[in-house]
This record gives sequence, C-alpha cells and structure tokens, in this order.
Amino acid sequence: MTLLDALDRRMPRFAFARRVGPVRIARRLLSMVERKVAGVREVPVPADLRLRLPDALPRLPFHHGARGAARLGKGWRFTFIGRSLDLPQQIDWAGPAETRADQLWRMNLHYFEYLPGLDRADGLELIRQWIAANPPTRPGALSDGWNSYALSIRIVQWIDWLAQHGHDLEPATLTTIYQSLARQCLWLERHLELDLGGNHLMRNIAALAWVGAAFDGHSASRWSVLCRQLLTRELDAQLLADGVHYERSPSYHCQVAGDLLTIAAAWSVADRSTIARHLAQMLAAAGALSHPDGQSAQFNDAGLSMAPRPSTLETAAAQLGMDAPAPRQSAMLVHGGFAAWHHGDDSLVIKGGALGADDLPAHAHGDAGSFELSVGGARLIVDQGVFEYVAGDRRSLSRSAAGHNLTQAGDAEQAHFFGDFRMGWRTRPQFSARIDDAGRLMAEIAHDGFDPTGGCGMLRRSVDAGPGGITVVDALDRPARDVVVSRFLLHPDWDVATQDNVARLTRKGMTVTLTASAPVIAVPAVWWPDMGVEQPTQRLLVNWPDGTTRQSFTFNWISDPQA
Repeated sequence: MTLLDALDRRMPRFAFARRVGPVRIARRLLSMVERKVAGVREVPVPADLRLRLPDALPRLPFHHGARGAARLGKGWRFTFIGRSLDLPQQIDWAGPAETRADQLWRMNLHYFEYLPGLDRADGLELIRQWIAANPPTRPGALSDGWNSYALSIRIVQWIDWLAQHGHDLEPATLTTIYQSLARQCLWLERHLELDLGGNHLMRNIAALAWVGAAFDGHSASRWSVLCRQLLTRELDAQLLADGVHYERSPSYHCQVAGDLLTIAAAWSVADRSTIARHLAQMLAAAGALSHPDGQSAQFNDAGLSMAPRPSTLETAAAQLGMDAPAPRQSAMLVHGGFAAWHHGDDSLVIKGGALGADDLPAHAHGDAGSFELSVGGARLIVDQGVFEYVAGDRRSLSRSAAGHNLTQAGDAEQAHFFGDFRMGWRTRPQFSARIDDAGRLMAEIAHDGFDPTGGCGMLRRSVDAGPGGITVVDALDRPARDVVVSRFLLHPDWDVATQDNVARLTRKGMTVTLTASAPVIAVPAVWWPDMGVEQPTQRLLVNWPDGTTRQSFTFNWISDPQA
C-alpha cells in the first residue's frame, strides 16, 4: 500500500480533493462566495444583439420530458422525479422549499422541458409568469431559476418554442421574451459550470451553440466561438476511446449524446461533420448498454426515464443526416469498463471497470462486477437504481455494494462515499472481456475493495454468458473475517420460489433457474426504476459458508431457437 493510498483510506476529503484538483476547487469556492455575497446582478443587453426571425431559429431534434405539465382548470399540475404537485394559476416559482430534496423538483420546474406538451397559450402564459416572477435578483434565484444548468435547458427550450410559435406573438410580447433570453444568455456565458465540468458543462456548451445560432451581433459570434473551443476540449476530456462518457452512467451518457445532437441541430451540415465520429461512437455504446425493452442499463446514477432512449437518439441522428449504428450490438467497452452481450431477446450488461470519473465522482457507485440481465425480452436482474440525490439511507444504498448484484465481505465497500455526491478512496478494478468465435461473452473483474475490512485479499469474478444461460464464479484470495454475501435484485414482475441451492424464477410462461453453491433465500427489497419511484420486489441472497473462498451461480433458461 502506497503512502497516498493509506492517506486516501484514512482521509476521504483529502482523497476527494486531490483528484478533483486545485483549479476546479478554486472555481467552486469562488462560485460559492458569489452566491452568498454578490448574488445575481442585472446584465445590460448590448445594443447590437438581435434575436433572429422564427424561421431562422434552430429546432430541437427530439423532446424529452414534454409530459411534465398539464392545465387543470384554473391551476396547473407538474410532475417531476416521481412527484406530482397541483399549483394555483399564479405559480410560486420558489416553491416547494420544505426540504433539500425539493431543490431538484424546483429546478425541473424551471427547466421548461414540458413546453412542447402544452398548447401555445398555456406555454406563453408560463413564460410570461416566469419572466415576471423571476428577476435575477430574486432571493434564492441561483439555486433554481438562475442556476447555470437550469438556464442552459430553459434557453434551448424557449428558442425551440419561439421557432414554432414566434410568428403568432405580438411585437411587444416577443420583445419581452427576447430581453429575458438575452439576459439569461449573458449570465450563462459568465457562469459556465467550469467548477463541475462533466455533463453539466456539456449542457452549457449545447446552450452556447443554440444562442450563437439564434442571435445576431458580436455577443452571438463570441458565444459560437466559445462553444467550439469548449466542445473540442471537453470531447477529448469526457469521451473515452470506445465512446463511453467518462462518468460511466448509461443515463448521463445518453444525456450527453443528446447534447451533441442538440448542438448538431444548431449547426450547418458542414459543421456537424466535426462531431459526427464522436456521436456515432456514443450512439453505438448507448445501444450496447441498453436492454431489449429499449431502455438503458442503470449503472451508477441512472434511471429508465432520466434520459432519452438510445432509439430516440438514433432516430434524431438519422433525421439530421448523421449515421446511426444498429442498436444493441454486443460490445467490449473496456475503456469505459463495460461489456454487453446480446442474443435475440436475451441481454447481459456488466460493469467491470472504474467506478466513475476520477475527478468527477458525483454519480459513481461501488458496483464493479455488477451486472443486469434480461431474458426473453424482460428484465430479470436489475440494478438498485437511484431514488434521490440527498444524503440518507436511500442514497447510501444506491451507491453501496449491498445495492448491487455483487458479492460483499461484511459491510466493506469498494469506495468511501460521503455527502450527496462525494467519493474519497476507491478501489481500482482490473477488467477484461472478450467474445469468442461462438458468440460467448467471457469477462473477468478483480478488485481489492473489501480487503482492508474483510481481510480477504482480492475478489475475482468471472462471467461466462451464452445462449440459454450465464455462469458467475466469485473467488477470494483467502477466507474473509466477516460474513460474505452474494446478492441479486429481481425485477418486480418475476415470481420466485427457493429450495436449498436453487431459485426458480417465473414470469408469463418463462422460467429461469438459478443454481448456487450454497442455499438461496429471497428477502423483501425495493427497486428504484426512476428517481422518486419505488417498487417492491425481492432480492436473492446467498450466504457463503464460513471459511469458503469460492462460490458459483448459474442462471439457465431455454433460449429461442430462432434467435
């Protein structure tokens, strides 16, 4: 163990800070000071800045989250992150604000992603209300309406809405919206999320592409140049050699791919060629990391509806004249740390590499070696998912080894998680995978995450997948000091019956048999398919007999002979 590794294990904040780096930390501190001291100031609009006519404005290649709002008589109903609230005609844009968890709901309210689901009159009413109720000097504005991430989403949504409805607006109304948009753009330019980076900064860059295309004037030219400079840098930094986004979340991967498509929609056909290769790689990876139901795997912070589906992205790419790969190809994404095997309606997706981005671990989980399995087109073994982004029991479970389809020694973890999004020391998994000539996937994952507490040395997991079944073998260097448990979370649609070392899983005429080296039991559990959504289900447990160092688990089913 090196000195740095020893310090990392003992001081999680040190481990976190040294990987994030001093420049980003300094930017974060400056941002925090500005929030508390300076607040948001009115930004003067340059005289030469002009919004283009509606026909010249870009249009979004797809819409996500468009069903989040509905008119209810004299009020409104908004539904975000699994929570619906009925609000009066005059919306309180600063509410709800009872708990820390409310901030994400409020931010969704300010995103305006629901605009495409409303008619013109209702959309205009909400835009007018927002402008009147949300001056940049409003207390708390920086945490929701004038948060740079929310700004980036809302700016693009408003421009897309104006491209569709701008012809029908009175000149005075159009001027009011333009003035607000211009101030939002100027504020965003000065407050890009360079302190966070990652998917947040990519969302900022997408907004810069749109405002550069939607406005005329020196500021618009500056925004376009800044967009290209940042995009070139961030594509090199955030996209790995196999096209996987470096935060290792299939959902955020799809969000960033969606941002590239949003940028492409704002650019000329010639300009799109500069990002075509990156986008093709990302779409191929997104397809590989999805299941037969068309939705992404849930590794790291992820949800089934958190991001656009891979098929939605592929359709949008085709409409923009960009090449889109065939979905759900088996792939060895070893740079991103994933392996995907697809055979007809059966799919296996494994996460085996780094837990997340070293300098941006906000969405990382301790899940090296975990997998998801679909059989006959239906999800069978699922990831725990994420219920919320606020520190607590649910957040801890979503990030812990106990929340994933892993073997765990005692209560040891693969990383030291703390706070809402922070990670200190983390294990360094070893990962390799290949597909043989017969189409079988073989993967190997090893890590020492449980050794300091469990005293078991390395844990090695091998996975062999082929038509009709998969075999998982876990091995420790030496017996652990604590109880060793293997866990597999079932999708709620499956029934389970256990007897000794066998679990029989059934669903609508399909049967899968799990055979283990030790007794299998089923216990009540929950699954979080999306944020704010909790469904009861069952988790299979296999407790290792004392002193053992190896266990095997075989899932068998009858594959479709025509697949």
